[in-house]
Amino acid sequence: MDGFTLGDLVAGSEERLGIVAMTGSVLMKRKINDIRVRHLGDSAAEPKPFPGGVVIMAPGLLSGIKELHKECLQDICESNPCCVFLSRNQYPPDSLKNRLQRHGIALFTSFYDEHMLESRLLGLFNEKLHQRTTMHGVLVKKAIRGILIIGDSGSGKTASAMKLIERGYRWVADDVIQIERKDPEKLHGSGHGLTGRLIEIKGRGIVDSRSVFDSASLCSEAVIDLVISLSRKTERDGINSRHRMGKAFIEILGIRLPKYTLRSSRSIDETVDRIDSIVSRHGCSGGLP
Repeated sequence: MDGFTLGDLVAGSEERLGIVAMTGSVLMKRKINDIRVRHLGDSAAEPKPFPGGVVIMAPGLLSGIKELHKECLQDICESNPCCVFLSRNQYPPDSLKNRLQRHGIALFTSFYDEHMLESRLLGLFNEKLHQRTTMHGVLVKKAIRGILIIGDSGSGKTASAMKLIERGYRWVADDVIQIERKDPEKLHGSGHGLTGRLIEIKGRGIVDSRSVFDSASLCSEAVIDLVISLSRKTERDGINSRHRMGKAFIEILGIRLPKYTLRSSRSIDETVDRIDSIVSRHGCSGGLP
């Protein structure tokens, strides 16, 4: 993405990143071409951060910054990262704010710890910069349509998807689904890395999909047209009959997809009947931008 800026990264994602304070708002137009995250703990011997990267400062480094870590702070400024994040709701001293501002480096404070903050930053980079994300669920395909089944743990996602294969659907992936926006109007889903061919089957453990289905029932990718969300909740838990077959929309990487929420039945066959009925009467072209 040409001209991607720090503002593009942060805008609308303040809650997701746990941002509670920032300085250097005028620096939000700074361009980002290649973003990498570097943790800086309380060791002065840690490597210098990457130029143009994101630095996460742990509490140990900040508490001793005036003494033991002067060189480390100088390295941060000279390496010219696009921004610095203080984890765990740390309050930045004026000396740090002023020094970073003089070097044109934005400063954020987040209430998340270093590891959660890094995970969220990298996920956000993939979504906004590379138009890529992951979701937990099962992806199957009928004709040219991809159906992403998501929902509560134990709601029968994998079991339902396997039953759909018996009805002529094709298997794409289980558990971690990688989703990419490869063109303006469509989301492409596939298995994630080395785990893309694996299925976790109750009572059998983790197996290779090629040992479960024949080659004609497998495919590597599908354009996602529809999302089915399975819930274990009952009317007593707050899902009534009006919502069981309720249609809504879910936005993934800027594209709105139709989403149906179903309460899982005690009978897998009944759940599959309802999923198949929705898919059979549903038609769309890959999502609504």
